[in-house]
Amino acid sequence: MKKRKTCKECPWVVDNYHNRGIRKFSNRLNIEHNCHMIKSDDLWNVKKECVCVGKNKLNIKTEVKL
Repeated sequence: MKKRKTCKECPWVVDNYHNRGIRKFSNRLNIEHNCHMIKSDDLWNVKKECVCVGKNKLNIKTEVKL
């Protein structure tokens, strides 16, 4: 599978009210979500080819800083 970059409106990159809600829900339940820029049926019904890469990149950066 081809590696994707984070989208320009990724909730883990862009900070706004709606994106904070996605981040809080994802962190609270410790679950991944689909990229909201890729057409898929549901944000929370994760498909391997549509998974958001922004959270994973953020987690990797956070782990390195610790």
